[in-house]
Amino acid sequence: MKKNQLWIAFVFCTTFSFGQNFDLLSRDIYCSQVANYSSFFFMKYLDEGNIDSARAILKYWETECGESEPLFRARILLALKTGCFHDTLLGIMPMYMLTNYQDRMQLLESYGNQGFFHTYDDFLHLAQLLSAQKKHIDFDDFRYFGYILPGHDFDYFTQEMASELKSYFPENSIEYILAEFYSDNYDTIFVKIQLLDFKESALVKDYHAVVKMLRKTPMLHLSVVAGAWIPRGNLEVIGVRPDLGIQVGAKIGKMNYDGRLMFRFSNPSHRYTFSDPRPQNLQFDFGMYLGFDISRDLYIKNNHELQLAAGAAADFIDFFPGNRLSKISVFTPNFNFGLAYRCYIFKGFYIGMRAKYNVVDYTLITANANVAGFTGNTITFHLSIGGVFMSEKRKALTELGQKSR
Repeated sequence: MKKNQLWIAFVFCTTFSFGQNFDLLSRDIYCSQVANYSSFFFMKYLDEGNIDSARAILKYWETECGESEPLFRARILLALKTGCFHDTLLGIMPMYMLTNYQDRMQLLESYGNQGFFHTYDDFLHLAQLLSAQKKHIDFDDFRYFGYILPGHDFDYFTQEMASELKSYFPENSIEYILAEFYSDNYDTIFVKIQLLDFKESALVKDYHAVVKMLRKTPMLHLSVVAGAWIPRGNLEVIGVRPDLGIQVGAKIGKMNYDGRLMFRFSNPSHRYTFSDPRPQNLQFDFGMYLGFDISRDLYIKNNHELQLAAGAAADFIDFFPGNRLSKISVFTPNFNFGLAYRCYIFKGFYIGMRAKYNVVDYTLITANANVAGFTGNTITFHLSIGGVFMSEKRKALTELGQKSR
């Protein structure tokens, strides 16, 4: 009997694939027929209580067209119904299947409640309306939804089936969470997964692996920085200078990598005296910092970050003698370390501050081998306005029940 039923399913598929011209048809057309008729017979066999045939049609569906969300859903619910559920049935990417189903339900909730989809053209039209909001999904590709149109019989059948199955399992079990997810509560599953004690479960492991991967995805970082350059030691005669610049880099997980360009400006009335070999006046004209900064998040709570920061740079100061006929440039390596703080205020935008101690050597050697006593290190204090930008990552983390600054 089972072989005859499978043969009928095959005849349906090949008939709708135009018989002898089958080899000329695309795989998409073929799998569309396989998926729709396999789902039809799956529902029919379960209504008849024919579990073996239901399993067989799912195997046929997978063999012909591979894994898809509707097939994954049918397999999980059949296992729950027969008491045969095990982690191995979740496969290697359960999170992809769960988010795929969420997208299906959100599509229906937003656009499908008034007549649903009767043809692929209807679905394509509505899918295109969503494309701007769902950039991580190619809605033009029906493979994403496993060739089963949202809002038709298969969705309602599996929702009713899952609603009945919920009562068979304790509420803190993975089985219950999956049944609830496929019944009427698809938007809370990821919050509940985080509360589960089953750390060895494939579902929980895959959830945390996906979150970890997303958090390590690089995000563009841009900021504008303004503050004070504060000399110490013999450098104090130069005086405090305004320090302005930009940072550009990336945030990867808890690590921050940035290139930084800073400019220091002069006070025309401030002059310094040294001997060369006779007393001579110098005027600070311009300073620049060009370097690489690295920092790590030490403490994160809500929208707040405290970071340990370090950097290395090329640091320049230009002086003019009193007659301003020639410029004297001083170069020093700059190795620095300190602390930084950020408060995120809106979708990745933040205000912050940073304090650093800079190890430098601005010793000035003149043409006559005399040394100006500009020894000492500096302290820099900056305020910043900036942001980390990657809307897709932030959206994905939000959908997974995670906070994203």
